[in-house]
Amino acid sequence: MSNCARFSTIMITADEIKQKSKETAIQTSDIQRDYLFGWLLFYLFTKSKFKEILFLKGGNALRKAYFVNTRFSGDLDFGTPHDLDLEELKQELTAACAFINEQTEITFVIERNDVVEKFGKWKETRWKVFEAKIYFKDFFGKSDHITLKISLDITRFDKHYLPIQTVPLIHPYSDSDSIACNIRCMKLEEVLATKLKCMLQREHAPDLFDLIFSIYMNQNIPIDKSEVRRVFLQRTIFENNPSVVKNILLKLPLEYLKATWTKALICTQDIFFDAEDAVKRFTEQITEMFQDVTDNPWSDHYYFGADHRNAILKAGREMTLLRVTYNGAVRMVEPYALKFQERSDGVAKEYFYVYDRTGSKNNPDWKTFVAENLSAIENTDEKFEPQFEVELCRAGEHPEDRYLYDREKKQQKEYARVMRNSTRFGSSSVQTRKPRAYAFGPKYVFKCSVCGKQFTRKTYNASLGQHKSKSGGYPCYGYGIYVTTRY
Repeated sequence: MSNCARFSTIMITADEIKQKSKETAIQTSDIQRDYLFGWLLFYLFTKSKFKEILFLKGGNALRKAYFVNTRFSGDLDFGTPHDLDLEELKQELTAACAFINEQTEITFVIERNDVVEKFGKWKETRWKVFEAKIYFKDFFGKSDHITLKISLDITRFDKHYLPIQTVPLIHPYSDSDSIACNIRCMKLEEVLATKLKCMLQREHAPDLFDLIFSIYMNQNIPIDKSEVRRVFLQRTIFENNPSVVKNILLKLPLEYLKATWTKALICTQDIFFDAEDAVKRFTEQITEMFQDVTDNPWSDHYYFGADHRNAILKAGREMTLLRVTYNGAVRMVEPYALKFQERSDGVAKEYFYVYDRTGSKNNPDWKTFVAENLSAIENTDEKFEPQFEVELCRAGEHPEDRYLYDREKKQQKEYARVMRNSTRFGSSSVQTRKPRAYAFGPKYVFKCSVCGKQFTRKTYNASLGQHKSKSGGYPCYGYGIYVTTRY
């Protein structure tokens, strides 16, 4: 049968969308997105040049590959172990829109579609993720008034620990036969392992819902919980110390879910369960999953425990200062990262990267703290403007910069001499010599208001004084204007 003959039906009608909305109590815009997800997946896994290297993951992996009736997810998440060319990806998504329009008459706003490399707030921080946005017109003939959007994230060099699965696409609409196909998807156990890892790093109600739904409400697909645990530990820094992460998971501050639970979830009433029930079952599941694990008292020397960790991550999310007591001294610090890194002597532990505001404002004081010397920590309401990327959303996973030293030169990295403990056994007092203090951290760029000449400073100081003009011909007395910050 030819491709043209296969697509004998036009897109589902507005009446079907309305009926689905009535049956499920889901907004029509969410149903339209879910419908379009099915067509996009069909194209990407049957026609695109990336069909053999992409795999679906995240919330829509559950809805489109494993469970006919679970929550609606707002975007599509993909991974690939390879690199992708951004322009080629743009071309493929444009071709996908043209194909879907031809088969369904869905109207796309091609000129608004975009694919960009996803960054943090600072463009120097690359996440190895392409973020695509695709815009389309409302199915109800309101195209002059309503434009809807779907988002796709594609993670390059994405590592998976279990074999990628080939499973039938779930498309619960009347034209399902037209796009019946198999899609490549992360294995269910690994999807759940990634959801569990996300529980360590962010406050996101859908992560907990997906875990509880898949384990408790799913009656059709057996789940190997030991495999979930194994992959979860492999994806985190706790593989050799599961007792640490067990305690962290059991002490997660899940109270926030009660306020956001209903608004954060898009699902039918027949599968909905309340936040209190979810938290109770989560606690039961973690206790069961790690029932053979006993506490290791030595782990306190290598990891930040649950209470301190919760305070640190809260400060990172809210961009607020922390009041800490470290080696007996009280300090006000800006939190930036928790990284598990290895010293040149082979000892690996978690390091808490901070900017210490307690010292002189003219002498930047970057420090790293270790768990054993941190005796107290307290959240404050005082906001701070980050000086470079706050990376606490990655706490608990393996960092790219695993080592605190240069393995080729067999010596400690320059920035590490400032950002970590200065003594052999973990005291985090930082060397105070001025060159060391400036070896790591931001640099501020100012330009002269008169001649335009640029100056790079290691402190936020816009004063310029007399200087030669940009052309070098005469003295200039202009003042400095902030341009940018380099990291």
